[in-house]
Amino acid sequence: MNLKEQKELAELEVVRQDLSSKLGEKIQSRIDRLASQCLDDFDKFFRSQGFVITKQHWQIQAEYKNFSITLSHEDPKQAFFATYLPFTLKICPVVGSKTEHQVFLVDERPSAAFSFADNNTISGMRNSIQKLRDKLNTFDATQWVFELRQVQKPKTLVVGQSKQIFPTMTAVLQFLFEQDV
Repeated sequence: MNLKEQKELAELEVVRQDLSSKLGEKIQSRIDRLASQCLDDFDKFFRSQGFVITKQHWQIQAEYKNFSITLSHEDPKQAFFATYLPFTLKICPVVGSKTEHQVFLVDERPSAAFSFADNNTISGMRNSIQKLRDKLNTFDATQWVFELRQVQKPKTLVVGQSKQIFPTMTAVLQFLFEQDV
């Protein structure tokens, strides 16, 4: 690669970093908003059902006599694999064993394939920049959904379980409230 091409590649890298930063800020803002909204939705849902609510930093618990349900999440600033933010939903019933579910905040239309960008060539960098621009332009229209999975002990997702997708955390809670858990 000659000096002219190296200069162009360096200029493109600055553009790519700027776009990546803007997309990252939009994603983080949505994660923060939805994390807070999920805890609020949990509070409203179970309070309306007569449960007593206790809140901590990233955790909320609903209790009814000796029965409890807890929703929690990790630090929303962390990066997670295949989800924007995982939630843990623990149900401690009056009778039977405790059950645990994972609720993943995911893109409604996940990428078909995971690929690494070739940012070492001018054409690869231009392609990466175009993908970032496309994501930024469609970000506000992109829907995120909640994917529900049951967890078994030791902490593994139940094999072969189909994904259950819900548009809101309230829809997840309504489903679990009316189903055998």
